[in-house]
Amino acid sequence: MLENIFLLLGAVALFLYSLKLLGEGVSEIAGEKMKSFVSASTSNRCGACLAGLISTAVAQSSVATNMIVIAFVKKGIINFIAASAVIMGTNIGTTVTAQLVSLSSVSQFNVIALGSFIAFLGFVFSLSKSELLKRVAKALIGFGFLFMGIELLTQVVEKFKGYAWFTALFLVKNPLLLLLNGFIITAVLQSSSVVTSVMIVLAELSLLNFSNASFIILGANIGTCLPVIFASLSMGKESVKCSIFNITFNIIGSLIFILPLILLGNEIQSIKIFSSSVGRSIANFHTLFNFTVCIILLPFLKPVCKLVERFTEFLYNDKNAERTQKIFFNGKISLKRR
Repeated sequence: MLENIFLLLGAVALFLYSLKLLGEGVSEIAGEKMKSFVSASTSNRCGACLAGLISTAVAQSSVATNMIVIAFVKKGIINFIAASAVIMGTNIGTTVTAQLVSLSSVSQFNVIALGSFIAFLGFVFSLSKSELLKRVAKALIGFGFLFMGIELLTQVVEKFKGYAWFTALFLVKNPLLLLLNGFIITAVLQSSSVVTSVMIVLAELSLLNFSNASFIILGANIGTCLPVIFASLSMGKESVKCSIFNITFNIIGSLIFILPLILLGNEIQSIKIFSSSVGRSIANFHTLFNFTVCIILLPFLKPVCKLVERFTEFLYNDKNAERTQKIFFNGKISLKRR
C-alpha cells in the first residue's frame, strides 16, 4: 500500500508539474500578447468571458489568467465586472485538461509514446541558443509530460482497485457526502484538474459511475477556489473580490445542477451531448457545467458582482477584520482597509 501511495503522489506531482511547465512556457511565449488580448477583449461581457476561456485553454492555467486579471483591476485598467466575466471564462478553459484525459482514454494510439516524443522534441529545442526556442521547449516538455502523467496516473489508480477505503470515497450513495469528498480532496490537492482526471480514470476502470463522478466534480469546482481565497487575503481587497466571485460562481452552479443530478442520476448520460464512454461523459459534463452556469449568470453579472462587493466590504469592516484575524490568522494577515 505504501509503495502504491508513493506512486500515486509521484503521478500527481508529474501531472501538476506538467501543467505548470506548459503554463509557464506559453506565458513566456505570449505573455505580453496575452495581457493585451485580455485587456482589449474586456469592452463587453461576452468578449471578456471569451478572453478568459481562450487564455486559460492555451496557457492551461486559470491561476495565471486570474493573476493577470487581478493586476489589471488593481491598476484600474479593467473594472471588477469585466474581471468577473474573464473569471467565468477561465472556469470553462480549465475543462480542456479533462477533455485531453478523456480523449487519451479512448485513443487507439499509445499516449505515453506520444508524450515521450513531444517531451524529447522539447529537450532538443532546449539545447538551442535562441530564447524563443527555449520557451517553446518548456511548453513542449510540459505538454509531453502531461500525456505521460495521464498514463502514469491511469496505471497507478488501477492499483488501488482492491482498497476498500479508496473506493469508499467515490462509491458512497449520499450526494452531499460525495460533493463534500470532492471539495476536501480538491482543497488538499489544490487542483480540480487532477481530481477530475482521477474521476475519468476510475470511471474507465469501472470503479465509478457517471452520477457519483458528477457530484464529486461539483465539490471539486468549489474546493479549487478555497486555496485561492486564502492566498488572496494578503493581496488586497480587489484580489479578495475576484476570488470570492470565483467561489460564488461555482456555488451557484452547484445549486443549479445538484437537483437534476439527484433526480436523474445516471440517466443524464443518455443525453446525446454525452458519450457512450463514461470517461468522455464525465469530461463533457465538466465542460457543460461551467458553460451552462456562465450562460445563466452572464445576464445577471452586475447584481452578482454587487452582492460580492457588499460581502467584501463586510469582511473589510474594521471590527470584522480584527475578528477574522484572531480566529483564522492569529494577526498574521491583515484584512483592514488599505
